[in-house]
Amino acid sequence: MKILSSNKRTLLSSVALVSLLLVYILAGCQLMEGLGPAGNAKQPLDIQDLTATPPVITVPPEVTAAIDAENLLTIWLPPQFDPKDDSLAGKLLKARLESFQSINPGVVVNVRVKAVSGRGSLLDSLTTTSSVAPGALPALIFLPKNDFEIAALKGVIFPINGSTVPLDDPDWFPFTREMAEIQGVQYGIPFTSDPLVLAYRSSEVAFPPKTWQEVSQQGIALSFPAADLQSLIPLSMYISAGGSLIDTEGKLSLQLETLININQIIYNGANSGAFPYWSTQLDTFENAWLPFSEGRSKMSVTWASVALNNPVENASIAPLPSYSSEPFTFVNGWLLCFPDSPSAERPSLALQLAEYLMDPVFQQKWSEAANLLPTRRSVLAAWEDQNKSSTLKTIAESAHSIPANEVLVRVGIILEETTIDLLKQQVDSEQAAAQAIQKIQAQD
Repeated sequence: MKILSSNKRTLLSSVALVSLLLVYILAGCQLMEGLGPAGNAKQPLDIQDLTATPPVITVPPEVTAAIDAENLLTIWLPPQFDPKDDSLAGKLLKARLESFQSINPGVVVNVRVKAVSGRGSLLDSLTTTSSVAPGALPALIFLPKNDFEIAALKGVIFPINGSTVPLDDPDWFPFTREMAEIQGVQYGIPFTSDPLVLAYRSSEVAFPPKTWQEVSQQGIALSFPAADLQSLIPLSMYISAGGSLIDTEGKLSLQLETLININQIIYNGANSGAFPYWSTQLDTFENAWLPFSEGRSKMSVTWASVALNNPVENASIAPLPSYSSEPFTFVNGWLLCFPDSPSAERPSLALQLAEYLMDPVFQQKWSEAANLLPTRRSVLAAWEDQNKSSTLKTIAESAHSIPANEVLVRVGIILEETTIDLLKQQVDSEQAAAQAIQKIQAQD
């Protein structure tokens, strides 16, 4: 969403106004305290009096085209958040960004939409630009949890001072700290989230199962991505069963007895028909939704956004089953992050915009329109659809951020192979557990 003009004649006629406007802007700007020089060492950012905004001044596009780079606020975001999208959520975000411009005279918000993965994606562009053209970095970037972790460890986003957005505020859902901190340091602001849920046909499943044991015993077909290389479902079973992923020496590990127990559930589920053989061909939660929408399964595990944005007749959502009576689910999410930049002024504007996008009233309208779980309790409580809000609150209170990338890469592929073998009945639970442990030990 660029507000830029190519009309040079109009631009030349506006030079005087531009000069006056720049004097006004520069006179009112202060350098952010706590920002170190550009480079590998980064100091936490802080926000000072972000509620104070200049008086509203309408600046014509011909003038904004000439505003210098210090007032060009570029943000990178994924296609699903595109403000040019014709959806209600897209329109709400577009209006919010335009509102930010109106209360910050001279500031031009320049939106760049980038893919989530592959060449030229958000993370790929961030990493490349940080190395070869740091002056072209965006002031603000939306990153998914996995890429957020990589960006923080690479040092291409700034840490945030804990007093800026204190995550110990009880209004935040518990999982937000897990999501926003890397090695105990906060690097982002939890913008929105998406938990794994159980979708079921209420006309055929009167009471959704609360445990994985119930799922395997009932024998009602449930679609899930058995070929998911991150193995989020087996991992959720394992952790909810009390399994640890770290041994006493701090190394990645799997516990034999716990692994045997969850393997037995998967094996039994394959026998009862709860986990159909064709699940071995499903590698994403989006793919796992298709059999459910077609009626081949009566239940499905997927992201809440997939279920809510692709409604199926007589379908409802419930918390993800757990191994024990204690509910447990994983949640993914998006964070607002601040890339490294040689400019001290742009991060200041970026922080103001980030706080503006976290406004509770906007968050309530946008998150409900996007069918995404807000990161604050009060925002979810304000949803118009109170039934949906109540269900999601129950899910959110027991949610945990998806595991670190190292776990997903090293353990995920092992559990994916184990799950496929169990569903194909090629091994029993004990054999599968022993093989999995041997594989992870061989990685050291």
